[in-house]
Amino acid sequence: MARKNPALEKSPGIAAPLRETAADPPREAHAGRPLGAKTLARELVTSLPPACTHCGSTRREPYKDGVVQEERYEGQIHGRRYNRIVWRRTRCVDCGQSLTVREYRYEPPGTPHTPCAVAAKGEETHHGGTEDTE
Repeated sequence: MARKNPALEKSPGIAAPLRETAADPPREAHAGRPLGAKTLARELVTSLPPACTHCGSTRREPYKDGVVQEERYEGQIHGRRYNRIVWRRTRCVDCGQSLTVREYRYEPPGTPHTPCAVAAKGEETHHGGTEDTE
């Protein structure tokens, strides 16, 4: 009969010691936020997808042909500044209507800009103006 190791026997109020085996991988540091770190308040940004002008659906096919036209132009729409307008073509999934989606974007000064295909061909796409009527 094999003798029992008294260190491994359970005693009232004392937990059995942990034993490591070759099959147990070494434990790594816990990933995630450090203990005591505070949860930061985050701003909520609302974005509405473009809607079909015929049926009102917001379901569309992927954009075709990349960027159709792009302009560096400063103005304001719905109280928000923009300095770049991008046109892209798509189609409504529900009714098949062809759509050209016009996006108003704002790039802070000093942001690197990749010109679109139209500008890469050397065509001038800039024009003047101040306000949007939408």
